[in-house]
Amino acid sequence: MSGDVVEKGKISEVVEEGKISEVVEKGKISGGVVEKRKISGEVEEKGKISGEVVEKGKISGEVVEKGKISGGGVEKGKISGEVVKKGKISGEVVEKRKINEEVVEKGKIS
Repeated sequence: MSGDVVEKGKISEVVEEGKISEVVEKGKISGGVVEKRKISGEVEEKGKISGEVVEKGKISGEVVEKGKISGGGVEKGKISGEVVKKGKISGEVVEKRKINEEVVEKGKIS
């Protein structure tokens, strides 16, 4: 999941309102994101993440505006060669928060 982006919650291991193994809510990611929650042993404050701070969609060195990502025009969540629809993530495309073949309800994920 490193370098994954998500809009309005999510990624390959998403989180439920902040819970996760490497997730993000409201634009988080890269290594482990969280929204006002503790993650992978690191506490992030509204988008802060393992050494990388995300501001409403910023991601591992790449800033995303509502899903836009560096070097790649994203259409509402497209990311580095991967298209994301309303919250997607690297290598895995999610439609309406679907992730890892698991559907997420409002950011909930295994």
